[in-house]
Amino acid sequence: MKNQIITKVAVKIKMAAIAGAVLFSYANAALAQNFEIRERILKDETNPTTVELNRQTVRCSDLGYSNFQLKVSVPDLKFLAALDHANAGEAQPCVTAGRCQPGNQPEDLLTDPNPFVLTTVQVVLREVLAIDHSAKTCRRTLRENVTTQIRGKTFTHMKTADLGQYPYDICIQL
Repeated sequence: MKNQIITKVAVKIKMAAIAGAVLFSYANAALAQNFEIRERILKDETNPTTVELNRQTVRCSDLGYSNFQLKVSVPDLKFLAALDHANAGEAQPCVTAGRCQPGNQPEDLLTDPNPFVLTTVQVVLREVLAIDHSAKTCRRTLRENVTTQIRGKTFTHMKTADLGQYPYDICIQL
């Protein structure tokens, strides 16, 4: 009897969850009809840079992330990027190759006796407009993505800057 009650409750909970998901998707579809995201590229440049690899510039760190990431400091990003790519608590701008794990550790980059790597850094700066046609509002954001290759690994970093509300009438003309 107890198992039957638990099973019935579990079935009702599952059915309620499915019904909620269906309603949520219909609500999102309705909102999507009146909400629009527009993006335009403001800058897309690739520049050469030299990165020094040592125990201070190559590390596993969780500053700015919820887990430990393989990071490399790229001081030239101060000049190449529009936004500050130094995470809170970091002295230099950095890029990440993802979670630190076997095969993605600082030692993997520090085996070459030459600590200097000549590479290129691509910086793409986008303006993102979030337009709510029902409320006649527009929110403007900058999003900057950085990509580079260091010793066969792809490193990236993204920063955003909220520029606040933008006049709706101007926004829809962009």
